[in-house]
Amino acid sequence: MERQAVLYDSQREFHFVICEHVLRWRICPPAIIATQLERLVSLSRIPNLTIGVLPAKRLMPDFPMTCFSMHDDRLVIVETFHSEITTRDPRDVALYMSTFLRLDAAALHGDDMRDLIEGIRDEFFQERNAKGAAMESRSDSARIAGPGRQDARTLRRKRRGQEAG
Repeated sequence: MERQAVLYDSQREFHFVICEHVLRWRICPPAIIATQLERLVSLSRIPNLTIGVLPAKRLMPDFPMTCFSMHDDRLVIVETFHSEITTRDPRDVALYMSTFLRLDAAALHGDDMRDLIEGIRDEFFQERNAKGAAMESRSDSARIAGPGRQDARTLRRKRRGQEAG
C-alpha cells in the first residue's frame, strides 16, 4: 500500500491500459482477485489517474506482446519474460507512445470500464460463493455419511427419535 501512496499525489498523473484477459487470470483465490478488481474500480475515481481496459471482444489495434510502462516522454521500461529493458532513445519512446495511444483509444474508460471490471469481479464472487456452497455441501455429506462411529450413532438415535414420534 505504501507504493500506492504516490497515486494520490495530485501533482502527478497516471494512465494505465490493461487487457481484459489479464483481469481474468486466476493467479490467486477468487475472493482475492475480486477484492483487487474492486480496488481498481475505486482507484479509477482518483482525478489524476486514468484506467482503460481493452475488452476481449474488441478488435485490437496492435498485438500487446509485452507489458511496458512509459515515464513521461523520456523513458520506457519493457518487461519481458526473463528481464526488463529500459530505453531512452527518442525513436523507441515515440514507438511505444504511438502504440500506447492506439491501445488506449480502443480501451473502455470511465463508467463503461467500471461496468466491465465490476462484471468480472462479480463473476469471481459468484465462483467463490459456488465453491463455498459446494464445500459446505460436501462437508455436510461427510458428517452424515462419514465413517466416524459417533456420527453413525447420532444418526441412529435421531432416526429412532423420529420413528417414536
